[in-house]
Amino acid sequence: MPKKTKEQKIIANYRKKLKLLQQQTYIPPLETTKPKIVIQQINKPIVQENESIKKDELLKKFFFQDLTKSILLIALIVTLEIVLYFVRIK
Repeated sequence: MPKKTKEQKIIANYRKKLKLLQQQTYIPPLETTKPKIVIQQINKPIVQENESIKKDELLKKFFFQDLTKSILLIALIVTLEIVLYFVRIK
């Protein structure tokens, strides 16, 4: 294949720049659901306190569950490595 000429290189760079500019200037259409958002914001403070308490409790519960699972897995892996080490020695 023949090499590109200077003109072809300039044209290719120009096309790349145009493509980048078109991608940067693309603005997605805005949604028109503002009234629903306002209604939700008015009702949130009443329910938000109960939900935050529930979320905190759930986060603590899941944290301790994950912690115990992690500790068990680490213990199993370490014991497996110790067993394999002693099996190789014999």
